[in-house]
Amino acid sequence: VMCSLQLTGKLPFTEVYLHAMVRDKYGRKMSKSLGNVIDPLEVIHGVSLDDLQAKLKSGNLDPKELDKAMKNNETEYKDGIVECGSDALRFGLLIFSGQGSDVNLDVNRVAAYSRFCNKLWNATRFAISYMGAGGGLFRPGALPVALCLTAPGGGPRADIACLPDAWILSRLALVTEQMDTYLKQYLFSDAAQAIYRFWYNELCDVYLESIKPIMQLDSSTIANAATKHATQTVLHTCLHYGLRLLHPFMPFVTEELFQ
Repeated sequence: VMCSLQLTGKLPFTEVYLHAMVRDKYGRKMSKSLGNVIDPLEVIHGVSLDDLQAKLKSGNLDPKELDKAMKNNETEYKDGIVECGSDALRFGLLIFSGQGSDVNLDVNRVAAYSRFCNKLWNATRFAISYMGAGGGLFRPGALPVALCLTAPGGGPRADIACLPDAWILSRLALVTEQMDTYLKQYLFSDAAQAIYRFWYNELCDVYLESIKPIMQLDSSTIANAATKHATQTVLHTCLHYGLRLLHPFMPFVTEELFQ
C-alpha cells in the first residue's frame, strides 16, 4: 500500500479477504509449545519422519509435550510427509476454507490433491495425443462462442451432432458460470470444488473415455475426418478454457500444461 501510494498516488486495492485461522487437522491452534506446527515448505518439498522428530527434539518443548508430539508424528506421518508441491498445498487450503470458521489442515488430503496434479498432467498429455501432437496434424477449427452455451433449460444443445461433444460443452458452460459467480462472492472453496469436478469427474472420467471410438475413426473419408476434427476442436476448447479456469488455483502445473 505504501509503495503504491508513493509511486502512483493510488491505492493498489480497496478490498482485503481475511481467511480463517489455519489449525491442525484436529482443530488445535498450531503452536511451538505443542509441537504441532505444520511448515508449508515441508509439505511442498516433503520431509522424512526422522527429520520431523529431530526438529522436535531440537526445540524447547516440555518433555510431556515432546513425547506426545513425537507419538503424533509417528501416527500421522509414519513415512514422513510426501512431496506435495505448492499447487496441491494452495488448492488444499482453498478447498478447506469452506469448512467453517477455521481451516483444519489435513496434510494427507493435500497429498491427494498432488495426485490430482498428476491426473491433470496425464489427462492433458493423453488429450494432446488425440490431436496428433508433434506431427502438426491438428489445427483447431472455428468454435463460435454460441456453441459453448447450453440449450434452454440447461441441457446440452441438440444442434451439435456428437452427443459427448454437446454434453461436455454444456458442462464447460456451467462450470464457467459457476466460477464467475463464486469468485465474485469470494466463495473460493466452492469455486475450487466446481473446477475439480469438471476436470476429474466430467472431462477425465467421462468425456475422454467416450470419444475414444471417434478418435479411432479412419480419417481417409471426408465424413469421418470432419467428425473427428469437430471432436478434436471441442477437446482443444475444453483444455484451453479448463486450464485457464484452474490457473488461479494451481498456477504452476496449469502454466506448464497450457504452454
